Amino acid sequence: MSKRLQVRIPHPGVWTDFENFVKGKYGHTYATLALEVEQALIDKMVTEGYGIYKEYQKPENKSTISNPQKIGHIHIIKKNPKIFCRYLYENYPNNAEISFRKLRDIIIEQTGRTHLDTHRSYVDSLQALNILRPLFIENDRYKNYKFIKKNIPESLIFEFKQYALEGG
Repeated sequence: MSKRLQVRIPHPGVWTDFENFVKGKYGHTYATLALEVEQALIDKMVTEGYGIYKEYQKPENKSTISNPQKIGHIHIIKKNPKIFCRYLYENYPNNAEISFRKLRDIIIEQTGRTHLDTHRSYVDSLQALNILRPLFIENDRYKNYKFIKKNIPESLIFEFKQYALEGG
């Protein structure tokens, strides 16, 4: 669930500089601005040692996208693909090779969604964030994927940890 914010920044130049920073990093601000604001908030809580962020270690490369200049937009992960991603995070090691058929089985088991196009869209969502990387094509429909655990956005990992703490 996302949260809409409206704030007043006393020094407008700070906001302009932040927008220019985001535009320089991604080539646009659509959907990326919110991700960078969220990351800035997380970074501040890490620095201050607040709550669950006390134990957080900032990785050297924070980017959730391998080459942000090459994408037209960022996929925001919705509820069911997030459940699917959490399952992969909890049950597969980094760089695990997973077939599309196995991914379909996981999606059906975790979300109850049985339509092939839905499965493709969930996999595409994670592929857009470079969490799943296609390895080779068996035929036109089925691929094997490499699960890149380190590319899961930090905000999602925090959600997964909170879910586990709440007994989920």
